[in-house]
Amino acid sequence: MTDRNAIENVLASWALGYDERDVPRMANCFTADAVMTMDIGGSEQMGPYEGHAEVMKHFTDHHAIQTDQRRHVTTNVVIDDATATSATVTSYLSLLVTDEGSTRLQATGVYRDQFVVDGGSWKIRRRHLDLDVHY
Repeated sequence: MTDRNAIENVLASWALGYDERDVPRMANCFTADAVMTMDIGGSEQMGPYEGHAEVMKHFTDHHAIQTDQRRHVTTNVVIDDATATSATVTSYLSLLVTDEGSTRLQATGVYRDQFVVDGGSWKIRRRHLDLDVHY
């Protein structure tokens, strides 16, 4: 089986990077040819964001307008179609937000990722996020 720990570490590293606004940490999680799309509540589509720079711009643009503290919690990681250099990974997102002294569940969703080994490390090549509600 694929290196599950390494893949889960990438998922956690991306979440930590986003939440701590650590752009280099986030950036290290995606391939140069990464693509990201989102479907929000079945009624709003975002993307595709094509290429590393465009994917990262999506994240940093959101950082610029967020005043709250976000915590991305990734669980229920399932790895399918795994080879030594690629894998399909599905996981749940629970997005917690702390703002004005209160913490709440902001959104839930499902990540659908295509991972590949790139430069000797597992990275996300394609990410699709199905959010149940707007974030």
